[in-house]
Amino acid sequence: MKKALLIITVLILGISPAWGMKATTTNNCIACFTEESINDIVSFVASGDRTNFDAYVKMQKCIILKGGVDVTVTKSPGMFGGNTQFVIRGIKLWSTSGGLTDYRVE
Repeated sequence: MKKALLIITVLILGISPAWGMKATTTNNCIACFTEESINDIVSFVASGDRTNFDAYVKMQKCIILKGGVDVTVTKSPGMFGGNTQFVIRGIKLWSTSGGLTDYRVE
């Protein structure tokens, strides 16, 4: 019960506790090295701009992650979604809230 309340509080406030919230990547999760790049990628997808999408991946501004990888969330997407920052193998990345699932406190 306490864990559930803590998770709800963290998601509502949009903060990430210092001890680390964990999550798991979804299949074909798009992750970028800056928040600006993830915003650009989202706009490319929304407008159907495959050329610029592919260019960002080719320039390694963004990468496509496999699903099922555990990560540490450093900035929660908050109650209404948005972008989330996470660390995987010591590298900070940004994704949309849909790029991660199974949020939990460990």
